[in-house]
Formats: sequence, structure tokens, C-alpha cells
Amino acid sequence: MGFVFGGLNLNDARVIHSVSSSHALCKSPWTQQQPLNSRWHSSRCVMTITGSSTNQSGILGVIEQIETAVQSGLLPKTYAFIISEWYKTYQNAASQSGICEPNPKEYSERMFSTLISLVLKQIQEPYAFECYHQRVRSPFDYYAFGVQFARPIVNISASQLRGLDNLKKAQQQLKNGENVVFLANHQSEGDPHAVDVIIAELGEMQELAENIVFMAGDRVREDALVVPFSLGRNLLTVYSKKHINDVPELVETKQKHNRRTIKVTENMFKQGGVCLWFAPSGGRDRRSAETGKVEVAEFDPDAVEMMRFTALKSGTPTHFYPMSLATYALLPPPETVDKSLGERRTVQYTPLGLSIGNEIDWDRILEEGMPEPSSASELTPKARKLMERNVRAEVVTQSVREEYALINGYQQ
Repeated sequence: MGFVFGGLNLNDARVIHSVSSSHALCKSPWTQQQPLNSRWHSSRCVMTITGSSTNQSGILGVIEQIETAVQSGLLPKTYAFIISEWYKTYQNAASQSGICEPNPKEYSERMFSTLISLVLKQIQEPYAFECYHQRVRSPFDYYAFGVQFARPIVNISASQLRGLDNLKKAQQQLKNGENVVFLANHQSEGDPHAVDVIIAELGEMQELAENIVFMAGDRVREDALVVPFSLGRNLLTVYSKKHINDVPELVETKQKHNRRTIKVTENMFKQGGVCLWFAPSGGRDRRSAETGKVEVAEFDPDAVEMMRFTALKSGTPTHFYPMSLATYALLPPPETVDKSLGERRTVQYTPLGLSIGNEIDWDRILEEGMPEPSSASELTPKARKLMERNVRAEVVTQSVREEYALINGYQQ
């Protein structure tokens, strides 16, 4: 028997795929009989769900489901509060977007009724992520759900995509069987879906957007509120430096997992045609207490070098591009880095920014960034190697920051 909550049987959920790539006006993505048209690609988003997921009474439908789940002991009170607040801000954002007419309230309720069911399923039957996770599209299409959830809160008409020529160049390199790595800053839990929406809609590269592999930390795999979205993305899973020591007795196990993931990454690079998104800072950007602006965090030299070396070791040509993201307002992170799961989540209808810089020339970086030969010759081999790592990371970080300013990142 499938997991059922609020009348929604997840094993009966199915996605209606359209062979047409045209856009049509969206009313609602849910229907009992026939799928409705979608303003964005219907092959990405339109779903049919068996059974009614709400009581059609607006906000009470979701709140009642939350209260019932808490009273039944299925949902922790902390999660209940987070989902309630999240839902209210989402409904407001969806109402502003104008693409969920005539009933954004119903759209929001159906989204969150589904989310609640998925969260409860994850709590009862935790999904174990492997080193490489391929997006799940049946029997329930987690990819389509994630895109549907994210799209209404993105002000796409005011969003920016810079470096389209570089993106097209990367797309061709992938078609040639070579690899592409985007070294990006990271601002929101919703970054994978933000990247998807911008590249698919503003860049008109749906296939590329859907097939990006994201390097993902442990929190997006362990927090039951996030797992429903993670299941819909291609992921390489690691434990970040910021949290690897949270439980001392698990450090060795986590390190072994990271080494396995690096090996899996190398093997994928050998096969070629891999597009990987990687955030070398190891976490999300935060608002600076000093400047009041959302600052791009420094890239970790060891992380940059690890990815560069893994690509080199694979033997397949791999191209690196800096990617700048201005996505903070979509789903702002906590002000501090916390060990506990279950952080507050609020969203707003907001424009996003994404920029792809020029392809990185590692040799040129060292030629221009290393000290003059007279002083460099005084360095020991170990010291020189360390300096080269630092220079590479600093130059790429600066490149990301420069483009970040051009997509209004500091105005968030």
C-alpha cells in the first residue's frame, strides 16, 4: 500500500509529459481528470494526482493537516511551526506572481498538501542517499514537483542572466562529450531550482538545466523538509567541512563517504558530458554585520584544488566557469551556521540573478597572480604549491564577486 496522508496517495502520483515545448497560460497544475496547460514547460511541470489533497477551504486545509499530523505523533511540533510559517509566506508570494491565477490560494494549498505528505513519508521511511543520486521521476516526479514549487515565487521578468554566450559555449562542450564545472557561490537552499528556472527559461536550455549535477552537503539530505526537493535533483553527496565534526564519532565514516564521492566524481568525469555545480565556499553566503550586504564567501582553496585535480585525473577535457548567484531573497538562510536541523523558512516573490563568467584559464591565473620569479624562487616546493592553491581560489572568488555586483547581488 502506498503512503497516504490527506487523501494523497504518493504511489498513484504521475506526471503527464508533453511532447510540445511551447508555453501556454497556467491556471493550476493539479486536476482530477485532465492535465491543465502550463505557462512554463508542461513536460517539466504538469502533474495529475489521484484523490483530493485538501478540503478546499483555503489556509485551514493546510493548517488542519499540520495539526492532525502533530496530534497523531507523525510530525514534530518544530516542523509544524516551520511549515505553517513557510506556507503563509509562500501563499503571499504566489499571489503576487500572477501565474497561478485564478486561484493562487488553491495552488499554494495543493503544493503544501503534497509537501506535507512527502515530509511525513521521509520521516517514517528515511531515504538513504548514495554518493551519486539520480533524480527520481517515478512513480512520483520529484523533479517536476520541485520546479512547480519554485517557479511561482520567481519574478522571472525582472530576473537577470548574464554570460549567455559562455553558457552556450559550455552547452556545446557538453555535447562534445567534455565536462563542465560551474564554481559558484551559494545563497539559498533553493539554489538548484533557482539555477534550473533561470537557465531553462531565460537561457532556453531546459535539457541542460535538468541534467546539472549538484554537489550537495549533508543537511539537504537529512532534513526531512528539504529531502522532497533534493530527491528531484542529480546530486553528488558530501559532508561539508562546516559540519563534518558535529558528531566526533562519525567523523571517520563521513570522511570515507567523501573519499568515495570523489572517486565517483572522477569516474563520471571519465565518461564525459557531465555538468557539475560546485560551491567551494562550503556553505551559503550570509549578510555581513559590518556592511549590511549579502557578501560572497571566500572559496576554499583546498576545495577548488580537489575539484581541479579530480577533473585532471579523469583524463577527459573539463572546463571550469565561475558562476555568480543572487538568490538570497528566495529563501534566506539563518544569520548563523547552526548544527541543528529544521531552520526557519520564509519565501518571497523575488527576481533572481545568475551570471556565467569567462572560462577559467588556470595557467593564466598563475602567470598573472604569482609573485615575480625572483621572490617565487625563494619558496620551498611545498610553500609554492600552497601559494598556487591560494591564488587560484582568490582569483576565482574575485571573478564571482565582480559578476555578482553586476547582477545586483549587493542590493539584496
